[in-house]
Amino acid sequence: ERLPSTALLAGLIMLTALGIAIPFGVLAAVRRNTLADRSILVTATMMISVPSFVLAVTLIYFFAYRLKVFPMGGTGSIRHWVLPTLSVALPLGAAYVIFLRTTTLGALSADYVRTARGKGLHKRRIHFRHVLPNALIPVVTLASLDMAGLLTGVVLVEQIFGIPGIGQTAFKAVQNRDVPVVMGAVFFGAILIGVGNLFADLAVARL
Repeated sequence: ERLPSTALLAGLIMLTALGIAIPFGVLAAVRRNTLADRSILVTATMMISVPSFVLAVTLIYFFAYRLKVFPMGGTGSIRHWVLPTLSVALPLGAAYVIFLRTTTLGALSADYVRTARGKGLHKRRIHFRHVLPNALIPVVTLASLDMAGLLTGVVLVEQIFGIPGIGQTAFKAVQNRDVPVVMGAVFFGAILIGVGNLFADLAVARL
């Protein structure tokens, strides 16, 4: 019963994080040692340093309490999911930006890229057809494990925003010493990690 809420939150977080990581990670690598690269790295490092619960409370204060743009919690409409999604997706996406920048730089120096340049291919085609798929391979593997973790519940965020998900259920079960529910949550998490690895292997093979 709690899975749909957690699955929706996890999906929104991962889509947002990858939506941030792919353009900014590739841009930082392509514009290496420029102002854009340094700005992206500094911003990403600062964002990683902020815990999700601190970011969640900050977002609630400014966008829900002060500006009243989004609700403070609940799951009524898509507006309810914006703040909990951003509170986890921003630090996660920042970590992916740094990781993708590193893998992209490695791919840019590979032999197949030099061959593509020698054949006269356009830079955009080289970056998106040859560099990006290979640079994404480690990111996809990491994201699959993170997705499995998100599907087992983002405990603090679900608590702060009052989302009736798996994380909140497991947290209450720990507080109430409800061992069967805790065991079920752990077992469910183990299954999701296995499934996540399977999908990662399939995606890597495709890339």
